[in-house]
Amino acid sequence: HRIKKEIIKRFLLSKFKIYNPPYPHVTQKYLRTLGVHKNAIPSSSLHIPPEEEIRTENRSHYIQWKSGIRNLILAPGASKPSKMLPLETWEKVLNDISGEWDNILIIGNGKTETTWAEKISQGNKSLINMTNRLSLHELILFISRGTLFAGNDSGPAHLAALCGIKTVVIFGQTVPEYGFAPLNSPSLIEPPIHLVCRPCSHLGFDHCPEKHHLCMRSIDAQTINNEIRYLFRKIST
Repeated sequence: HRIKKEIIKRFLLSKFKIYNPPYPHVTQKYLRTLGVHKNAIPSSSLHIPPEEEIRTENRSHYIQWKSGIRNLILAPGASKPSKMLPLETWEKVLNDISGEWDNILIIGNGKTETTWAEKISQGNKSLINMTNRLSLHELILFISRGTLFAGNDSGPAHLAALCGIKTVVIFGQTVPEYGFAPLNSPSLIEPPIHLVCRPCSHLGFDHCPEKHHLCMRSIDAQTINNEIRYLFRKIST
């Protein structure tokens, strides 16, 4: 059997902005192809590796991270540059909210967010910059010790949701209807304005085809922080 990708639905959504639900999650498509009913799988979770997987050079950061009660994870990167919230918006997020958390972990592997994280974390002991430093197992361990995650539509968002922590995911070029949103009911933030060009691709482009990137530029730091604070209140009560 081959997975039914529903290419026509995807094409209509990307090219003509024609919505034709339902849009099953990609995991449901795979299960359907295998002949497995989604209810046959009791939960969506992730195996957490043993802490021995933390390498020596990362151990002190991990100990600091574990010691915190309120730990926020920020993932400013993405597989495509145009799927990234502008870094100046993330900087505003940090400036507004950093005093409310014991630790803030910055993760990612891209050159752009790594350079930014190195600059922004200088002199701030509560900011733990682990960009371009973690193996997959280490990344899972760090995420699993977090309280709340906020990031772009990217791989770490899926890991956070599967680790069972509250997750805020930002969608710009892409939309959840493509079936690639993280599992376990994350909180989704999308542009506050209607854009005739959105969605433009199910995977995103290296650059905005319209050259304005309004899908991400229209999302402000206050919207993100309001959602972070709302979810943290839910955890705390």
